[in-house]
Amino acid sequence: MELFYSKNITGSKIILPEDETRHCVKVLRNKPGDTVYVIDGEGGLYRCKLLDVGKEAECEIEEKSVGIGKRNYSLTMAVCPTKNIERYEWFLEKATEFGLDKLVPLISEHSIRTRIKKERLEAITLSATKQSLKAYLPVIEDEMAVADFLKTQKISNLPLNKNSRLTEEKKSDSTIIKLIAHCEEAEKISLRSALSGSGCPVNAKPENSESGNAESGNTNRESCSKPQIIIMIGPEGDFSKKEIELAADAGFSAITLGTARLRVETAALAAVTEVYFSKS
Repeated sequence: MELFYSKNITGSKIILPEDETRHCVKVLRNKPGDTVYVIDGEGGLYRCKLLDVGKEAECEIEEKSVGIGKRNYSLTMAVCPTKNIERYEWFLEKATEFGLDKLVPLISEHSIRTRIKKERLEAITLSATKQSLKAYLPVIEDEMAVADFLKTQKISNLPLNKNSRLTEEKKSDSTIIKLIAHCEEAEKISLRSALSGSGCPVNAKPENSESGNAESGNTNRESCSKPQIIIMIGPEGDFSKKEIELAADAGFSAITLGTARLRVETAALAAVTEVYFSKS
């Protein structure tokens, strides 16, 4: 199943943007009357009939599904861009395939790369989202200094972007887990230990429920706390000591990702996969 993306949804009609229309019609050879599937980036999946194939294709919604690919946790990765931006883009692509809600490109005192092309990163997340058959599109924040990021985390545990999906989660209903990986000598715990006990597994069932009662199981999952997980990964030269201290002041716990020396993108992806497997 090929997925297309559009936010232009009105009533029973969806208009595909030019680039999506080009891929749908020119590359995949879809024609009027064919069935196409469109995501809105917020969990909605639409089965549509292709109507008009002009510059922007028009589609008629035949069926809508919501919450497609919804996970029992939200994950924000605050990661310093790598000197070789292709490594960063590789991480973002794979992280999106596993499951990512937000990427915050951090600029550290030790960062070599201090600028990113946000549109390029957004294009990568869109491609990876469609390829992995997901309906939620990760949010890419503007780059920001580590100190500025930590100020927002110290003041408020809510996400940076007020338009983000994550703000729909009530602060009182969620467990917020703030973690930082660095190479300085310090008391650290494993990422797995930091995640244990937060939220609930996908197959959780309420007490005294029958194994075949799927509805009861779903009710229990919804009543579990949905953890908001924020993980900071530094640049090639690691975070500065000052930044590590600021993170501790903002409530971030130091974690270890093992004894191996990892590249930035490897460490970041290892964190994403650990969260994915521990929460799935």
